[in-house]
Amino acid sequence: MFLQRSRGIKGSIGAALGALAGATRDYADATGWDDLESKASNLGENGWELVSIVPRSSIAGGAGAGFTTDELWVFKRPKHNSPGQIQPAENIVETKSFSSEAREVLEKKGYIVYLLQGKSMRLMWKQKGEPRFDTLTSLERELLGPPYWIATTPAMEVAINPNQLFLPNSNDKTFRSHQKMISIFSEEISDEVKTAKAIIGEASNYVELALLYRDQTGKNLFKIDGEPVYTVTNTAYDVGLGNTDCLIEVGADRNGVLFISQYWLNTLGKTDTWLMPLVVPS
Repeated sequence: MFLQRSRGIKGSIGAALGALAGATRDYADATGWDDLESKASNLGENGWELVSIVPRSSIAGGAGAGFTTDELWVFKRPKHNSPGQIQPAENIVETKSFSSEAREVLEKKGYIVYLLQGKSMRLMWKQKGEPRFDTLTSLERELLGPPYWIATTPAMEVAINPNQLFLPNSNDKTFRSHQKMISIFSEEISDEVKTAKAIIGEASNYVELALLYRDQTGKNLFKIDGEPVYTVTNTAYDVGLGNTDCLIEVGADRNGVLFISQYWLNTLGKTDTWLMPLVVPS
Protein backbone atom coordinates (compact mmCIF):
# COMPACT_ATOMS: atom_id res chain seq x y z
CA MET A 1 0.00 0.00 0.00
CA PHE A 2 1.45 3.35 -1.07
CA LEU A 3 0.79 6.95 -0.14
CA GLN A 4 2.36 9.70 -2.27
CA ARG A 5 2.92 13.12 -0.77
CA SER A 6 3.75 15.88 -3.28
CA ARG A 7 5.69 18.90 -2.11
CA GLY A 8 4.19 22.11 -3.48
CA ILE A 9 4.03 25.75 -2.45
CA LYS A 10 0.90 25.03 -0.40
CA GLY A 11 1.89 21.52 0.56
CA SER A 12 -0.58 19.85 -1.81
CA ILE A 13 -0.74 16.06 -1.49
CA GLY A 14 -1.42 13.19 -3.86
CA ALA A 15 -2.28 9.88 -2.21
CA ALA A 16 -2.30 6.28 -3.31
CA LEU A 17 -4.58 4.80 -0.67
CA GLY A 18 -5.60 1.47 -2.17
CA ALA A 19 -7.45 -0.95 0.10
CA LEU A 20 -8.54 1.80 2.48
CA ALA A 21 -11.85 0.80 4.07
CA GLY A 22 -12.23 -1.97 1.51
CA ALA A 23 -11.57 0.19 -1.56
CA THR A 24 -10.58 -1.75 -4.67
CA ARG A 25 -9.04 1.11 -6.68
CA ASP A 26 -5.38 1.91 -6.34
CA TYR A 27 -5.48 5.68 -5.90
CA ALA A 28 -7.48 8.30 -4.05
CA ASP A 29 -6.86 12.00 -3.51
CA ALA A 30 -5.84 13.82 -0.36
CA THR A 31 -6.35 17.56 -0.82
CA GLY A 32 -4.30 18.88 2.11
CA TRP A 33 -2.57 18.08 5.36
CA ASP A 34 -5.82 17.80 7.34
CA ASP A 35 -7.18 15.41 4.73
CA LEU A 36 -3.92 13.44 4.81
CA GLU A 37 -3.98 13.09 8.58
CA SER A 38 -7.60 11.97 8.50
CA LYS A 39 -6.97 9.33 5.83
CA ALA A 40 -3.69 8.29 7.43
CA SER A 41 -5.47 7.83 10.76
CA ASN A 42 -8.01 5.61 9.01
CA LEU A 43 -5.16 3.57 7.61
CA GLY A 44 -3.76 3.14 11.10
CA GLU A 45 -7.13 2.03 12.42
CA ASN A 46 -7.23 -0.58 9.66
CA GLY A 47 -3.88 -2.04 10.64
CA TRP A 48 -1.55 -0.30 8.16
CA GLU A 49 1.91 0.68 9.46
CA LEU A 50 4.51 2.86 7.78
CA VAL A 51 7.65 0.91 6.82
CA SER A 52 9.59 3.37 4.66
CA ILE A 53 9.58 6.79 2.99
CA VAL A 54 11.18 7.07 -0.45
CA PRO A 55 12.09 10.59 -1.71
CA ARG A 56 11.52 11.13 -5.43
CA SER A 57 12.03 13.92 -7.98
CA SER A 58 9.83 14.85 -10.93
CA ILE A 59 12.32 17.45 -12.23
CA ALA A 60 14.37 15.96 -15.05
CA GLY A 61 16.73 18.84 -15.87
CA GLY A 62 17.75 22.38 -15.11
CA ALA A 63 18.79 24.00 -11.87
CA GLY A 64 16.19 22.08 -9.88
CA ALA A 65 17.12 18.64 -11.21
CA GLY A 66 17.14 16.08 -8.45
CA PHE A 67 15.23 18.27 -6.01
CA THR A 68 12.82 16.17 -3.97
CA THR A 69 9.28 16.89 -5.10
CA ASP A 70 7.52 13.78 -3.87
CA GLU A 71 7.70 11.29 -1.05
CA LEU A 72 6.37 7.76 -1.51
CA TRP A 73 5.17 6.41 1.83
CA VAL A 74 5.06 2.61 1.91
CA PHE A 75 2.73 0.86 4.34
CA LYS A 76 2.19 -2.79 5.19
CA ARG A 77 -0.16 -4.92 7.28
CA PRO A 78 -0.74 -8.65 7.79
CA LYS A 79 -2.95 -10.29 5.19
CA HIS A 80 -6.48 -10.74 6.52
CA ASN A 81 -8.01 -14.20 6.27
CA SER A 82 -11.42 -14.66 4.68
CA PRO A 83 -14.28 -15.85 6.93
CA GLY A 84 -13.94 -19.54 7.53
CA GLN A 85 -10.40 -19.67 6.22
CA ILE A 86 -7.97 -21.59 8.41
CA GLN A 87 -5.35 -19.30 9.89
CA PRO A 88 -1.78 -20.31 8.95
CA ALA A 89 0.11 -21.77 11.89
CA GLU A 90 2.86 -19.13 11.64
CA ASN A 91 0.27 -16.38 12.22
CA ILE A 92 -1.09 -17.85 15.43
CA VAL A 93 0.13 -15.85 18.41
CA GLU A 94 1.11 -18.06 21.33
CA THR A 95 1.43 -16.56 24.79
CA LYS A 96 4.52 -17.54 26.73
CA SER A 97 3.25 -18.58 30.15
CA PHE A 98 4.61 -19.87 33.45
CA SER A 99 4.01 -23.48 34.36
CA SER A 100 1.66 -24.06 37.27
CA GLU A 101 4.62 -25.15 39.39
CA ALA A 102 6.63 -22.03 38.57
CA ARG A 103 3.67 -19.76 39.25
CA GLU A 104 3.11 -21.39 42.64
CA VAL A 105 6.73 -20.89 43.69
CA LEU A 106 6.78 -17.27 42.50
CA GLU A 107 3.53 -16.41 44.28
CA LYS A 108 4.85 -17.92 47.51
CA LYS A 109 7.86 -15.61 47.17
CA GLY A 110 5.53 -12.60 46.91
CA TYR A 111 5.46 -12.17 43.12
CA ILE A 112 2.39 -11.11 41.14
CA VAL A 113 1.97 -12.45 37.61
CA TYR A 114 0.60 -10.20 34.87
CA LEU A 115 -0.26 -11.03 31.26
CA LEU A 116 1.22 -8.52 28.82
CA GLN A 117 -0.47 -8.42 25.42
CA GLY A 118 2.53 -6.87 23.64
CA LYS A 119 0.84 -3.54 22.89
CA SER A 120 2.77 -0.76 21.21
CA MET A 121 3.32 2.47 23.12
CA ARG A 122 1.37 4.28 20.41
CA LEU A 123 -1.68 2.08 21.04
CA MET A 124 -1.45 2.57 24.82
CA TRP A 125 -1.09 6.34 24.33
CA LYS A 126 -4.24 6.33 22.21
CA GLN A 127 -6.09 4.31 24.86
CA LYS A 128 -4.77 5.99 28.01
CA GLY A 129 -3.02 9.21 26.95
CA GLU A 130 0.21 7.69 28.27
CA PRO A 131 3.15 7.37 28.01
CA ARG A 132 4.24 10.89 27.07
CA PHE A 133 7.37 11.93 25.22
CA ASP A 134 7.58 15.61 24.34
CA THR A 135 9.84 15.11 21.29
CA LEU A 136 7.07 13.30 19.37
CA THR A 137 4.96 15.30 16.91
CA SER A 138 1.17 15.02 16.94
CA LEU A 139 1.23 12.95 13.73
CA GLU A 140 3.86 10.60 15.20
CA ARG A 141 1.70 10.10 18.28
CA GLU A 142 -1.42 9.44 16.22
CA LEU A 143 -0.12 7.25 13.42
CA LEU A 144 3.49 7.01 12.36
CA GLY A 145 6.14 7.43 15.01
CA PRO A 146 9.70 6.17 15.37
CA PRO A 147 10.35 2.41 15.70
CA TYR A 148 10.23 2.35 19.51
CA TRP A 149 6.80 4.06 19.44
CA ILE A 150 5.08 1.61 17.10
CA ALA A 151 6.96 -1.59 18.04
CA THR A 152 5.04 -4.52 19.49
CA THR A 153 6.35 -7.50 21.46
CA PRO A 154 5.13 -11.09 21.86
CA ALA A 155 2.38 -11.68 24.40
CA MET A 156 3.85 -13.08 27.61
CA GLU A 157 3.40 -13.42 31.34
CA VAL A 158 5.71 -11.42 33.60
CA ALA A 159 6.12 -11.49 37.35
CA ILE A 160 7.13 -8.64 39.66
CA ASN A 161 7.58 -8.46 43.40
CA PRO A 162 5.72 -5.39 44.76
CA ASN A 163 7.87 -5.55 47.91
CA GLN A 164 11.10 -5.31 45.87
CA LEU A 165 10.33 -3.80 42.47
CA PHE A 166 13.86 -2.50 41.89
CA LEU A 167 17.17 -4.19 42.53
CA PRO A 168 18.89 -2.66 45.59
CA ASN A 169 21.71 -0.20 44.86
CA SER A 170 21.00 -0.30 41.13
CA ASN A 171 20.82 3.47 40.69
CA ASP A 172 23.95 5.49 39.90
CA LYS A 173 25.13 2.58 37.75
CA THR A 174 26.06 2.24 34.09
CA PHE A 175 23.91 0.15 31.77
CA ARG A 176 26.72 -2.39 31.57
CA SER A 177 26.51 -2.70 35.36
CA HIS A 178 22.75 -3.17 35.04
CA GLN A 179 23.34 -6.01 32.58
CA LYS A 180 25.69 -7.73 35.05
CA MET A 181 23.23 -7.25 37.90
CA ILE A 182 20.33 -8.73 35.92
CA SER A 183 22.49 -11.73 34.96
CA ILE A 184 23.30 -12.47 38.60
CA PHE A 185 19.68 -11.96 39.67
CA SER A 186 18.47 -14.22 36.87
CA GLU A 187 20.75 -17.02 38.06
CA GLU A 188 19.31 -16.65 41.56
CA ILE A 189 15.75 -16.87 40.22
CA SER A 190 16.56 -19.88 38.04
CA ASP A 191 18.03 -21.72 41.05
CA GLU A 192 14.63 -21.55 42.73
CA VAL A 193 12.35 -21.61 39.68
CA LYS A 194 13.95 -23.76 37.00
CA THR A 195 11.67 -22.55 34.21
CA ALA A 196 11.99 -18.82 34.90
CA LYS A 197 14.58 -16.11 34.30
CA ALA A 198 14.97 -12.36 34.86
CA ILE A 199 15.38 -9.86 32.04
CA ILE A 200 15.58 -6.15 31.30
CA GLY A 201 12.40 -5.70 29.30
CA GLU A 202 11.45 -3.50 26.37
CA ALA A 203 10.06 -0.04 27.02
CA SER A 204 6.53 -1.02 25.97
CA ASN A 205 6.63 -3.94 28.45
CA TYR A 206 7.17 -1.57 31.37
CA VAL A 207 4.50 0.86 30.19
CA GLU A 208 1.90 -1.89 29.80
CA LEU A 209 2.88 -3.38 33.16
CA ALA A 210 2.61 0.00 34.90
CA LEU A 211 -0.87 0.55 33.46
CA LEU A 212 -2.03 -2.92 34.56
CA TYR A 213 -0.54 -2.43 38.03
CA ARG A 214 -2.24 0.95 38.43
CA ASP A 215 -5.59 -0.41 37.24
CA GLN A 216 -5.33 -3.23 39.80
CA THR A 217 -3.90 -1.37 42.79
CA GLY A 218 -4.43 2.33 42.09
CA LYS A 219 -0.70 2.84 42.75
CA ASN A 220 2.18 4.22 40.73
CA LEU A 221 4.73 1.53 39.87
CA PHE A 222 7.59 4.00 39.46
CA LYS A 223 8.04 5.37 42.96
CA ILE A 224 10.59 4.82 45.72
CA ASP A 225 10.01 6.38 49.16
CA GLY A 226 7.41 8.67 47.63
CA GLU A 227 9.76 9.98 44.94
CA PRO A 228 9.20 9.34 41.19
CA VAL A 229 11.85 7.21 39.50
CA TYR A 230 12.73 5.63 36.14
CA THR A 231 13.90 2.22 35.00
CA VAL A 232 16.26 1.39 32.15
CA THR A 233 14.98 -0.74 29.26
CA ASN A 234 16.44 -2.72 26.37
CA THR A 235 14.77 -0.48 23.78
CA ALA A 236 17.13 1.50 21.54
CA TYR A 237 16.39 5.13 20.72
CA ASP A 238 17.89 6.36 17.44
CA VAL A 239 18.82 10.01 17.96
CA GLY A 240 19.56 10.38 14.25
CA LEU A 241 22.02 9.29 11.57
CA GLY A 242 21.84 5.72 12.84
CA ASN A 243 23.22 6.67 16.25
CA THR A 244 21.68 4.14 18.64
CA ASP A 245 23.96 4.81 21.62
CA CYS A 246 20.85 5.75 23.53
CA LEU A 247 18.11 3.73 25.24
CA ILE A 248 14.58 4.49 26.34
CA GLU A 249 13.92 4.72 30.07
CA VAL A 250 10.41 4.57 31.54
CA GLY A 251 9.14 6.34 34.63
CA ALA A 252 6.46 8.62 36.01
CA ASP A 253 6.05 12.16 37.32
CA ARG A 254 4.78 13.07 40.80
CA ASN A 255 1.19 12.62 39.63
CA GLY A 256 1.92 9.12 38.40
CA VAL A 257 1.69 10.04 34.70
CA LEU A 258 3.94 7.74 32.67
CA PHE A 259 6.82 9.26 30.72
CA ILE A 260 9.58 7.91 28.49
CA SER A 261 12.90 9.65 27.98
CA GLN A 262 16.47 9.06 26.77
CA TYR A 263 19.20 7.21 28.64
CA TRP A 264 22.66 7.39 27.06
CA LEU A 265 24.75 4.23 27.13
CA ASN A 266 27.81 6.22 28.23
CA THR A 267 25.94 7.60 31.24
CA LEU A 268 27.81 6.77 34.44
CA GLY A 269 24.55 6.53 36.31
CA LYS A 270 21.55 8.58 37.38
CA THR A 271 20.26 8.85 40.93
CA ASP A 272 16.63 8.44 39.83
CA THR A 273 17.18 5.61 37.32
CA TRP A 274 16.98 2.09 38.76
CA LEU A 275 16.80 -1.46 37.43
CA MET A 276 13.41 -3.18 37.53
CA PRO A 277 13.79 -6.88 36.64
CA LEU A 278 11.00 -8.68 34.86
CA VAL A 279 10.74 -12.36 35.69
CA VAL A 280 9.52 -14.31 32.64
CA PRO A 281 9.19 -17.94 31.54
CA SER A 282 12.49 -19.32 30.24
